[in-house]
Amino acid sequence: MQTDLFMEFASPPFAKGGVRGAFEDGLAVARAADDAGLGAVWLAEHHFLSDYSNASAPDMLLAAMALQTARIGERQSVL
Repeated sequence: MQTDLFMEFASPPFAKGGVRGAFEDGLAVARAADDAGLGAVWLAEHHFLSDYSNASAPDMLLAAMALQTARIGERQSVL
């Protein structure tokens, strides 16, 4: 059985670091997930939800995660 991670990039107004902090934290979580052996990261895509989610281009976030991880981004289809 393979376990994956689903993420959203929330940045409420009181969050330390704002949007940039949310992205830095998300990349750190992806690196930790990779180190823990998780197989993939899935991201939500939301537009115009400011505090709720700042992931309007999840493909760019996934590309950044793939650059910083060894296994994330290499998932092969099992179908």
